[in-house]
Amino acid sequence: MKTLNLRVFEKFNALLGRNRYLDAFARICAEFLILILFAFFGFLLLLQNWPDYDALLKISIFFGVLWGVGMTINWVIGKMGRSPRPYISNPNYKSLFRPLMDNKAFPSDHAMSAFLVFFASLFLGLPLWPVTLILVLAIVFGRVYAGVHYPRDIIGGAAVALFVSLGILFYQLSF
Repeated sequence: MKTLNLRVFEKFNALLGRNRYLDAFARICAEFLILILFAFFGFLLLLQNWPDYDALLKISIFFGVLWGVGMTINWVIGKMGRSPRPYISNPNYKSLFRPLMDNKAFPSDHAMSAFLVFFASLFLGLPLWPVTLILVLAIVFGRVYAGVHYPRDIIGGAAVALFVSLGILFYQLSF
């Protein structure tokens, strides 16, 4: 009996290659939208903290530290779990591209990074934070649709991001 995780992934994977516009959209979301999300987050931080450069610098450094902690947690979990990417675990699965690193799928680094931006935007009360949620959902859709992550990998990345982003609440309490 297939798990819900596998059934959802296979529904997405069956769509891959049927519509070149959807494939192109998903690839952009999966690979490049994370850069736009980070730029948008930086713009929102600038808007909220203008012209207080000291606050902007402190928040930016603190976010960078949180991101580094999240990536370290992802790396440790990935080393312990050794979860292969879908197209490696089953050669019948299709993928739009091969990521630079094939060594792990769980938890998703892209999902952790994207959800960390969302939670940071939400917890810091940044303007237009709902737009970050839309961008995050497009990114995680693209990662699953492209065949490089299972839905559970996305959930794992989101969980790590939520855990790490709780540091933002402690940051706000300390200032």
